[in-house]
Amino acid sequence: MTRISARLGGATVEAGFFSDVTYPDGTPVKLVAAYNEFGDPLQNRPARPFMRMASDENAFKWQSELERIAANGATSEEALNAVGRMMVADIQKMILTGKYAPLHPRTIRKKGHDQPLIDTRLMLNSVEYRVTREQPMPGQQAASSESGGETVWGRISSFFGSLASRIGGWFK
Repeated sequence: MTRISARLGGATVEAGFFSDVTYPDGTPVKLVAAYNEFGDPLQNRPARPFMRMASDENAFKWQSELERIAANGATSEEALNAVGRMMVADIQKMILTGKYAPLHPRTIRKKGHDQPLIDTRLMLNSVEYRVTREQPMPGQQAASSESGGETVWGRISSFFGSLASRIGGWFK
């Protein structure tokens, strides 16, 4: 859920929250994204699964586009970069247009609107993708990454591995 991935020719594209971007109070954006995706029962916040919804709605399109681009002679990195940009746009679209549990009236008064997942737009604007190559064999040059950031969600990566594995399997 922190990432959605696809693999082609020894390279992988992942879309999600990788950077160490934080809100002004120091809260990591990726932590807020996880709370939004799965809910936060301790704070009485319902799940608003924008990553899962984006995946469910667009996985076939991403796979088809990856196959189409690769069939037209693009390198695996070119194809994965194109699909990565598409994945980011689709996740952002789902944040903006998904149908979620309504906000509490107190939250609506505080925010001044009733749109879930949108407050400062920092989470929306923090969705990114990266393309990486598999670890090289000894003696080979290390691969580069399209965008930086930590390996993926640090302490909370276990929440998200199952979707990445399921999606990644569709693109192998």
